[in-house]
Amino acid sequence: MVTTDDLCAAIRTKWAASGLNALVPAGGVYVGRAAENTAPPYAVLTVKLAGTEPTSGLLFLQTFEASVDCYTQSTPSAGSVQAATILAFLGTPAAPAAGLSLASGRAVHSLLTAGDGTAVTQVRIDGADVHKVSTRFTILTQTSR
Repeated sequence: MVTTDDLCAAIRTKWAASGLNALVPAGGVYVGRAAENTAPPYAVLTVKLAGTEPTSGLLFLQTFEASVDCYTQSTPSAGSVQAATILAFLGTPAAPAAGLSLASGRAVHSLLTAGDGTAVTQVRIDGADVHKVSTRFTILTQTSR
């Protein structure tokens, strides 16, 4: 069975190997919330199980909702962080799972979440204006019982 920890580990591994790592280093990716007084750029990753669907045989599908919130000031730009996040984690026809490699099970598809898939907002943190680049993905996995 794929767990949220498995998926977080796969996202962090893919992050470190992608161009996104040059903009927001993988060492600055926090799960759940950032450490106190963390200076941008950094990211907060949240993954939750959204559903499980049994199939015939011993396999079943699990749907996860992954939320990536990157915080940056003027450098790197919010647009470049958003583009790199989508490039790293959005599946393509050639690689529908976006190269996510799981220890248990396998990723089948990684898609932008419909509706609020991406957003760039400005927030104030510790007296500084910071861009919050939010990207939401739906990740489908397949695993055995």
